Amino acid sequence: MSSEEFEWFEKINWSKNPFQLSPIGKPDLVVGFDEEFQLLENYIRLGYDVIIEGPYGSGKTSLLLCLETIFKDNRLPIFFYAPPESVAELIQIISMELKLNDEVSPQVLYHKLRRSDDKIILLIDEAHDLNFNVAKMLRGLSDLLNISIIYSALNGFSFDKLPKILNTLADRVQEIIYLDLLSEEEVILAIKKRIEDVGGNEVSPFTEDAIKFIAKVSEGAPREAIKLCSAAIALAIRDSIFEIGVDVLEKITRRRPSEIVRKLQRLGAREKQVIKLFVSHPVITTGLVKDELSVSSQASYNVIARLMEKKLVTSREAEGRGNEYLPVGLVKRILTQEIVNDILRLNI
Repeated sequence: MSSEEFEWFEKINWSKNPFQLSPIGKPDLVVGFDEEFQLLENYIRLGYDVIIEGPYGSGKTSLLLCLETIFKDNRLPIFFYAPPESVAELIQIISMELKLNDEVSPQVLYHKLRRSDDKIILLIDEAHDLNFNVAKMLRGLSDLLNISIIYSALNGFSFDKLPKILNTLADRVQEIIYLDLLSEEEVILAIKKRIEDVGGNEVSPFTEDAIKFIAKVSEGAPREAIKLCSAAIALAIRDSIFEIGVDVLEKITRRRPSEIVRKLQRLGAREKQVIKLFVSHPVITTGLVKDELSVSSQASYNVIARLMEKKLVTSREAEGRGNEYLPVGLVKRILTQEIVNDILRLNI
C-alpha cells in the first residue's frame, strides 16, 4: 500500500480497500444467495453432485469459496480454481490434501478414498473447461458415498457442454442451481457490507446517489459493481477526493465505451460473426450460432463462452428453451452500423 493510499484510507477510517477484485470466501459479505446457500448445504450433506451456473461475474467463485469456509470444520473441502489439466494433477492435489505420502494410481486413490472416514467436497471452478480424461476420473469419484462434487460454470454447461464432454458424468449430477444477477437493492447492500467490514460507516465516502448509480450501471453483476467502486476509489485517492459522487463515476464510465471498442477489435473472426448476429437478433441461442456460422454444437457453445468470459455477452434462462444469450448493456448501446462495418470489419 502506498503512502497516499494509507493516508486516504486512514482519513475515512478504512483498514484496507474493500473492493479488491479477488473473490471472497466470507459468507456474511455475500448478498443475494441465501436460498442457494441453504440448498447447497443440504445437497452436500446428502452427498449430491451439483452444478452452479451463472453468467460471468455473478458470484460463482465466491459462492464456492464460501462453501469451503462453511464446511472446513466438519468436512474436507478441496477448492480448484480451474479443472485440473490431467488426471495426474487431480490425483496429486487430492493426495496432498489427504496427506498421502506415496504417489498413487487412479485405482489406488479410488480405494483409499472408499475406505476413508473423511467426507470430501471437491469444489471445481470454471468447470466449462473440463476435459474428457479428468471428467472420466471424476465420474468414478462421484460414485463414492463420502464425496460430493460441486461444479461452477457459465450458463449452458449442464445441458450444452457437459453431456458432450462425458454424458455419464452429466447423468450423475443430481441438482443444478442457477445464479441470477442481483437486484439494485442487493448491489447496494453488498457495497455497504464490504465498507462496514473494513471499518467504514454505511456507504461513505460514496454518496447515496453514487451508490444507486453503481447499482444501475453494473446491471446486477457483483464483479462489475466491485470494479466500478475500485476504479472510483483509485480516482479519489489520486485527486484527494473524500466524497465520491456521481460526477466521479461518470468520469469512469465515459471511458468504458472505448474499452469495449478495443475488445471488439481484438476478437477472432467467429467471435465477430456472433457479435454481428445481435444487430438483427436481440437474443441468440447456440442453435442459431450453429446454423448461421455452419459450425458444430460444441463450437457454437465455445465461441459464446469466450464472449462471456470477455464480458461482452451475458446469458439468461429461457423458459422451456434452455439458455439464450444477449449483449451486455455497453455492447448493446454501441453496436451501431458503423461499429459492425468499421470496427468488426463485417458487411451486413
